[in-house]
Amino acid sequence: MSAVWLLAFLGSFLSLPISDGLQVAGVVSLISGLLAYIIADSKADFYYNSFTVLVGALWCIAGISVICSDVPFVSLIYFFFFSVFPLTFLIISRLDKPLVFSVIRCITFTLAVVSLIQFYSFPDMLKFGGAHWPLEDNNSLAVILGSGALMFIGESLKGGRWSYHYLVAAILTFAGVMTTGGVAVFFGFFAVLGGMVWLSKVSSYKPLILFLMGVLFLICTMTRSDMSLYHFVQTWTGSVDIITGKALMERNTISGSRLFIWGSAIEIFKNNIWSGTGIGTFFLYYPEFRHIEDDSAGIAAHNDLLQFAAEMGVFAPFLALIIVGSFVRQAIQKIREIKNTENRLNLLIPFSVFGLIIGHSLVNFNMYVLPSLMMVGAMLGVCSDHFQQRKISGHFLKFASKTICSGLLILGLIPLWGCYVSEYYTGKATKALARENIQEFSDSLNLADMWGGGQNGRAVLVAAQFASATNDYNRALILLDRAESLNPQLVQIHVERARILSLNDLEEAVSEARHALRMDPGSLTARMMVSDILYQLNRSDEAYEVLRAGLDGIMKSRNPAPFYHILASRSLEIGDIETNKIVLSRLGKLHRQ
Repeated sequence: MSAVWLLAFLGSFLSLPISDGLQVAGVVSLISGLLAYIIADSKADFYYNSFTVLVGALWCIAGISVICSDVPFVSLIYFFFFSVFPLTFLIISRLDKPLVFSVIRCITFTLAVVSLIQFYSFPDMLKFGGAHWPLEDNNSLAVILGSGALMFIGESLKGGRWSYHYLVAAILTFAGVMTTGGVAVFFGFFAVLGGMVWLSKVSSYKPLILFLMGVLFLICTMTRSDMSLYHFVQTWTGSVDIITGKALMERNTISGSRLFIWGSAIEIFKNNIWSGTGIGTFFLYYPEFRHIEDDSAGIAAHNDLLQFAAEMGVFAPFLALIIVGSFVRQAIQKIREIKNTENRLNLLIPFSVFGLIIGHSLVNFNMYVLPSLMMVGAMLGVCSDHFQQRKISGHFLKFASKTICSGLLILGLIPLWGCYVSEYYTGKATKALARENIQEFSDSLNLADMWGGGQNGRAVLVAAQFASATNDYNRALILLDRAESLNPQLVQIHVERARILSLNDLEEAVSEARHALRMDPGSLTARMMVSDILYQLNRSDEAYEVLRAGLDGIMKSRNPAPFYHILASRSLEIGDIETNKIVLSRLGKLHRQ
C-alpha cells in the first residue's frame, strides 16, 4: 500500500512525457483505488477524530462549489485535483510511516541535487534566476525542498549512528532551496526550525549548530542565489526603501504583484460571498478585476485563504482556519505531554513540515500544486494519529465497503478521466488546427466533446472558431452560444461573436466587443476589435481613445507588435506625436528582445 501512495507522490511532479492532465488523473486514480482497497479490507480497523470531520467538511464545500459554479466542467477538474488532499489524509494512517517518510526524504534530496545541477550547469532551465523543474513554479519547488531539509535536520536531532549523514543531507537539501530563489521559504524555514528545536527540548544542539554553520557557508559562497549574503548587500538599501516607503504599495521585488492580486481576489469574493465562483475558476474571473499594474500570470491568488474564499465562498477559509488552529493547539499540547525527545520529534517533524507549507500558502498557492497538496494531507494524517480517535462501528464499515468501493471507483473515476481526457484532446485539436491538419483536428475535437460529455466549453469554442474560419457563420454563432452556456467566462467567445456580427450589425458587434473588453481589459485582441468596429462606425475619436488606453497597464499578449503597429499608424494620422514616440520606443525594445 505504501508503494502505491509513494508512486502517486512521485507522479505528482508532472515530469513524465505525457499530458499533465492525464498524469493528474493517474495520480488521483491511484490514491482513490488505494483508499477503496483499504476500505474493502474487512480485517482493518478504522478510526476518526475531529480532523476527519473537518477535512471531510472542507471536501464537501469544494464539491458544493462545483454544483454552484457557472463553469462546472472546470470546477470538476479542480475538485478531482484537490481531492488528493483529503484522500491522502484518510489513507495515511494505514501506511508504513517510516517507509513513507524515508522515501519522501530521498525524493527531496534527489530534487535538491537536480536543482543544484540546473543552477550551475543549465542556466536556460532557470526561471527568474532560480531552479524550478520538475514543477512550473520555483517557489513551489522551494517549499518541497524546505520540507525535506526540515525532515533531515529533525532526524539528525534524534542522534544515533546516522545523525551526521542526515545532517549533510539537510545542508545539501537546503542548498537546493537556495537555488530556487524562494525568499519566503528561506525565512519561513528558520522560523519553523526555531519552533521545532524549542519544542523538541533536545539534549544536544550540536547538529543544529553544525547545520547553521553549513547554511552560513552556503549563504557566503552561493553568490548567484537571491538568498546569498552578496545579493543581500547589493539590494538591502532598495529593500529597506520598499518596506519603509510607499513602494510597498507598488509592484516591487519583495511582494511582486501580490498586494494587487489580493485586492482583486477580495473583490471577486465580494461578488460571490456564499458559494464562490467554483473551485479552480479564479483564473477565469481574475482578468475582470486585475489591477492595472499587475504583470503576473493571474493564474492564482498567491494566498490560498483568499483563493478559497473567492472560489468556494466564506465557509471554506473559515473551515481551513479552524483546521489549522485546532491542529496547532492539539499538536503543541500533545508535544508538551511527551517526555521522550525522539517521540516528540516524531510528532514535531510532520507538524513543522505542515506549518512550513501552510505558512508559505499565505504568499503562494501550495494547495493548488499537486506534490505540496499531497504533503499537507500526509503530514496532517501522520500527526492526527497522535490525537484521540474513535473507532468506526463494524456495521458502518460493512456498509461502506459495499458502497464506497464500488461507487467511488465507478461513479468517481469515469468523470475524472472524462474531464482530463477531454482537455487533452482539446489541446491536441488546437495544435492540429495551428498546423492546418484538419483531419486530426476534427478527430481530436470529436473525442474531446465525447469524453467531456458535451460539457467542455473550450472544446465547443474551438469548434466555433473553426466554423467561423470556414465562413459557416450561422453554425459558428450557434456553437458560440453553446460555449457561453458552458463557460461564460471565456473572453474569446465574445471576441469571436463580435467579429462575426461586425459583418452585418456593427452596433451589436461593438456592444459584444465592449463586453469582452470589460471581462478582460488587458486583452489586446478585444481592444483592437472594439477600436476597429468603432472606426467602421465613423467614431474615430472614440476608437483612438480605446486603442490609446491599451498603453496603460499590462497588455496580455505574447506578441503585442500588431497592436503597436496599428497604434503607431493611428497616432501619426491624428498628430499625437507623444504617443507615437512611446509606441515606436516600445516597438524598438520589442525588436531588440
